[in-house]
Amino acid sequence: MHIPLCFQSQQDIEARIDEILSKIAILQSAQQTATQIAPAAKSAEADAARYQKKLDELEAQLSGLTRNRLDYLEKLHQQQLDVQVSVFAISL
Repeated sequence: MHIPLCFQSQQDIEARIDEILSKIAILQSAQQTATQIAPAAKSAEADAARYQKKLDELEAQLSGLTRNRLDYLEKLHQQQLDVQVSVFAISL
């Protein structure tokens, strides 16, 4: 069965978003654990800073993917409107 390219692209974006959300949850958990286990230890602070940096990177990726997804959906919506206008114009 052939999957349309736009549908496959949407699935790819959604899969990547799910993957990033999963990584964010893992990093948030690891950051919380690192902070709770040894709050006074320098290594815990270094770990927490490293986790925060990675978390910030992943959130930026998620933001970019979300923007791409919205752009894609807007273009798809515009294409659908264009088709509807064309069908309406032909029916007149």
